[in-house]
Amino acid sequence: MRAIASFIVVVSGLQVASSCGESTACPPGSLGCPCAVEPACQVGLQCQAGVCVRGTGGGTGGGASGGGAGGGTNARPISFTVPLAEGAFWDYRWTTRQSSYGMATSSSGGTFRVALGAARTFGDRSGFPVTVYGSPGEFRPRWQALSVDGGFLGYGGEAWTPIINTQTSLVAGGGFFATLPSNTVFLARENVSFSNAIVSGRGIVLERSASTSDVVCVGGQCFNGSDPETNLTQKEFYLPGIGPAGYTYTFSLMSSSTQSTTHKEGGLVAASLRGDQGLFTAEVEPNDSPSAATQSLATGRALLGSFSTQDQGTTLSHTYRNPNGVTIGTASDRVQDCYRVAVTKSSSFELTWDKSRCAACRFSVVVVAANGTPVSSTSLFNPVFTTGSLTANLFDSYFTMYGRTYAVCVGTSSATPVEYSLAFE
Repeated sequence: MRAIASFIVVVSGLQVASSCGESTACPPGSLGCPCAVEPACQVGLQCQAGVCVRGTGGGTGGGASGGGAGGGTNARPISFTVPLAEGAFWDYRWTTRQSSYGMATSSSGGTFRVALGAARTFGDRSGFPVTVYGSPGEFRPRWQALSVDGGFLGYGGEAWTPIINTQTSLVAGGGFFATLPSNTVFLARENVSFSNAIVSGRGIVLERSASTSDVVCVGGQCFNGSDPETNLTQKEFYLPGIGPAGYTYTFSLMSSSTQSTTHKEGGLVAASLRGDQGLFTAEVEPNDSPSAATQSLATGRALLGSFSTQDQGTTLSHTYRNPNGVTIGTASDRVQDCYRVAVTKSSSFELTWDKSRCAACRFSVVVVAANGTPVSSTSLFNPVFTTGSLTANLFDSYFTMYGRTYAVCVGTSSATPVEYSLAFE
């Protein structure tokens, strides 16, 4: 679906046209019918600031290409700025729950980081590339880059799309944590209190519009706001000067034969733009072998890294023996990143990654003693139904054989970089 330019027009002595060019099907009163020259408008209408209007007078307008255009009773400019910069990050926690007849049937959760790289050109404007670390689950932002040039925008690979339209406050098909429906009008309200189980604050709330006068046009199709369904709630939260703050989704189904509820929520727990230290520690290279494991892995603080077969790496071939010296298995793993760890009790090392990054790759975690002997490992080929998680365990019985200082190495068979988190408990 091709996106069109978004405009808000301040017109003196002009009446917005009831219809626009014949090639664009837009409803009466819409500001979403773009025109570049007079012939684009029907007879008797004028092209003013990119919109077909009646009468005479002057107008001003502007917008960011790649989004939806809107107009209606709620259409108005709003203020939202974020000082995006290379190195900026946001750390999030998320949970999902499903229940039936009030009893939980499934749940999941995780943490992840969204980080920005050095600005470069994407399409027709400059933006900051997005990298996602950790385990975002279904909350992974789909945007390749972010920009504040003409609003708060996301680049999806073909065009820039307003996540928040600062010119009209109306969007369709945007969203940061989720892909909001392209046929539903969402209204951004500013200076509003928001909260879920993870985050609370005051800022902008993006929610489904309840006004039938609100209109958003995307790719030549225009949609009205409508009364929200009583069993569906979907909102995104934003903190001015900080960035995306959270998401809430609840869907309930009640009938004579079933009662079920799906609840999803995510929230900001740390942000560089407010001086937070963050949930994660970033990987420091070089660390391609156990002997190069100089960066320490600490309990309670996950480490973020990226690996692929493009890294130099090391192949660890080893025979495993139990505490009595009996051989229990052999393995060979190619690892790319290694970290130092000092253990004081039985421990586990959990590697997590986004399973969509490589649907048929091998992932490994290998624990290596100070003398270079691998003592524990686990590997997994990652078909699409896996969780994107591996755990290697280190037991007290190993301490008498190998001491308490180890290297924890992780590896993948992916030829393209995969972002991961490594936790030690």
